[in-house]
Amino acid sequence: MKLTIVGAGAIGGVCGAYLIKAGHDVTFVDVVEEHVQTINERGLTIEGIGGELTVPARAIHPRDLQGPLDAVIIAVKALHTETAARQMLPFLAPDGYIVSLQNGLNEETISAVVGKHRTIGAHINWAADYLEPGRILHGGAGSFYVGELDGQITPRVRELEATFSAFTETHVTDNIWGYLWSKHSLGSINYFTALADADFADILDVEAHARTAIATVAESMETAARHGIRLQSFDGFEPVLMRPQTAEEWQRALASIGAMVDAQRHHLKRRTGIWRDLAVRKRKTEVDLRIVDLARRGRAAGVDMSLNEKLADLIHEIEDGKRPQAWENLEELGALARSLGRTDVVPV
Repeated sequence: MKLTIVGAGAIGGVCGAYLIKAGHDVTFVDVVEEHVQTINERGLTIEGIGGELTVPARAIHPRDLQGPLDAVIIAVKALHTETAARQMLPFLAPDGYIVSLQNGLNEETISAVVGKHRTIGAHINWAADYLEPGRILHGGAGSFYVGELDGQITPRVRELEATFSAFTETHVTDNIWGYLWSKHSLGSINYFTALADADFADILDVEAHARTAIATVAESMETAARHGIRLQSFDGFEPVLMRPQTAEEWQRALASIGAMVDAQRHHLKRRTGIWRDLAVRKRKTEVDLRIVDLARRGRAAGVDMSLNEKLADLIHEIEDGKRPQAWENLEELGALARSLGRTDVVPV
């Protein structure tokens, strides 16, 4: 395929490099001049779970775009989605389309710009980090699903399934929104672990913190349910278990979190991209388009989103330099969860 990947960072870079290796025609589009220059001069290097791979690649700045573009992949941070979609719109071929390889429900934003019929959804859950210009870490494997927004199984999603499978096992789904909402909701747990300067697994290995994480994501599960979403399980995350009420249900939920922790320990990437944004890159996270978005949708549907709202406040304070990433932040959210009666058996 001929593919244009907008955002040559962690996700776009890893996926694109392996597609180039498989013989596909890939052009990267990125706003970081040094990254673009390095890719053009020395290629793109991926290191990590598959060893080290360097591929010759072509990268351009958005100002150098030319059309027509048949298949565009957007892999930028969620807060840059609308800008990226609008940049691509004039260059899309009449039957061209955009695929989102992002966190969140960005398909809504993209389809509002280019139309639902020109938007394809994708759920991704592999681990990667941008290390420096021209160099990216592929830190762990994960699921990959593609699907039409209306659930139809079309030739173009079958083509994408075959193409992306050159990188990692990919599947077509008739319920892409179920996967997108599941990962969107999982953000409640991922942002929770970014409150401390510690590994994802080490935080959730502490039962009190695992209970707080479950109580927080339970709000997100309830939000999805009230929006009529049929949530999908992936990579050990089982949404159906994340609203426990009885002692038995709590044990199953904790065991599910434990399985996620065990899987995480096999990753080279032990902390989320959220942690990296805060601790290493010192930049804003996607919290407003993830946790704040969930809280807004939940409140609109009548769900008490107190824990997600508090989580967002804590992340904002870390972003603004008003508090450090520390275990005390986990305790603070946990205290609120306990005061609300959310971390144990719900009385009948």
